[in-house]
Amino acid sequence: MNTFPVRFGRKGFTLIELLIVIVIIGILAGVVLVAINPAKQQQRASESVLRTNVEKGCLALNACGVTTSDATKCDDAAAEIGYLTPTAPTGANYYVNGADATALAAIAGDAPATNAASAVRLVGVLGTCKFYCSMAPSTTTAVNIAIVPTATCLID
Repeated sequence: MNTFPVRFGRKGFTLIELLIVIVIIGILAGVVLVAINPAKQQQRASESVLRTNVEKGCLALNACGVTTSDATKCDDAAAEIGYLTPTAPTGANYYVNGADATALAAIAGDAPATNAASAVRLVGVLGTCKFYCSMAPSTTTAVNIAIVPTATCLID
């Protein structure tokens, strides 16, 4: 004899149904967080500012080179090029053929082959991302006015 009453109007969800829905929501949340990763978006924004600053510096470097009879004078950003070192993004460093060991390491590190050792080079560094451009003093023309990023940059 069955002592449990038969319930005709089932109300609510079973535990299995609730667990399946929670797992699906968790998977979707994980996919969305990867797609809109705030840290990567912030890094891309910082690299965009770095690239823009290096582009402006390259234009100033090129202008100095083509308007000066002795383009070797273009290795002083503020005095000769008229390019003040930017303060953004936070943590970025900019070098124009620097004399200190840090600057030389940043410039020589993994510069593209077109950035010859004899060229006046401008480098923007943010973490492991570097943007380069250079100008050959002997020809007073830009060797690589296009900005060249390293492989560790998130943007091109």
